[in-house]
Amino acid sequence: MLEAIGIKLITVLAGFLFEHGLVSIDKIQVAGAPSWYYEESNNDYLYVFSYKDGGIETIEPLKMDLEIMMEKRIEDIIEIVIYQNFRDVKDPKEKELVRQFGKDPNLSLFVKSNIKYERIVQQDMREKGLIFKGRPERTFGSAVLSKKALLDYQEERITILREQIVREQSSKMFDKLGSELGEDENEMEMEDELPKW
Repeated sequence: MLEAIGIKLITVLAGFLFEHGLVSIDKIQVAGAPSWYYEESNNDYLYVFSYKDGGIETIEPLKMDLEIMMEKRIEDIIEIVIYQNFRDVKDPKEKELVRQFGKDPNLSLFVKSNIKYERIVQQDMREKGLIFKGRPERTFGSAVLSKKALLDYQEERITILREQIVREQSSKMFDKLGSELGEDENEMEMEDELPKW
């Protein structure tokens, strides 16, 4: 039961990632943006893009922004997958698996470990002239994350979550059984203490 829904979660996520292909985003017009800005060219990767005004000191903050954006993009994808395919799950164990799948406390670490900064370009300020428009000092960046790495990670998570849920269920059953046995023993002890006429 849990194994089947775990497989379905991964299958549907894979379908969503690869069938939707490259995201068609209206190209955002930013003064001086490089030609690659907001262009996703490889369907094997998730892309994020950002920029910051300023000089070379903006490179590290830009990288942090790209990490946060990638994390948010993955969260949004998983939220959509769950909403479109698993919102009507009734079985409590399956429901718990879907709920935990949607809330990943380690996603930030996964993103930091797997994100690749594809391009970072720092542009100097340009004064307005007869031919060119003026522009501020600005840093542009794009980052990618392998869809295969994301699927492998989620597959591993599903296995761990399934095992945790089964363990928790088993533990609850043993606790319940133990408390029921304890009640029976107490009743027997009380019967033993009652005077026999």
